[in-house]
Amino acid sequence: MADLKGFPFPVTKNPLGFFYSQIGAKNIKSDLIQLILTNPGDRVMLSQFGTPLRKFFYEPNTETTRNEISIAITDAIATWEPRITVKSITVTNLSETNGGITSTNQNGVLVRINYINPEQINIVENLVLAIPFEGG
Repeated sequence: MADLKGFPFPVTKNPLGFFYSQIGAKNIKSDLIQLILTNPGDRVMLSQFGTPLRKFFYEPNTETTRNEISIAITDAIATWEPRITVKSITVTNLSETNGGITSTNQNGVLVRINYINPEQINIVENLVLAIPFEGG
């Protein structure tokens, strides 16, 4: 598989006015962030792309909701990100201590995704996202 060039997240310009680009593991991580934070329907020409996290924003932050979030992320990655192999996805309450990240916000989740880039199978990459909710 050739190294694909992509944009970092968030997309930024360099001092000359050109968009920054990246390849490899950083590109995959940026693409994962875009996949998770894009709601289906946000992209006009690719309306199914994304992860439906917004539907959970006003749900109670329970174990059931966190399991549903994990399933939604797993399904989105399986559909849209064939470059990686997911080792684990954990979704925990933001109020818990999570590997050095502590928050008192009960209304949110911490998503940890451990994955392997098939071109670097000896390295497990990880992505950690804190997603605040409005509900209780």
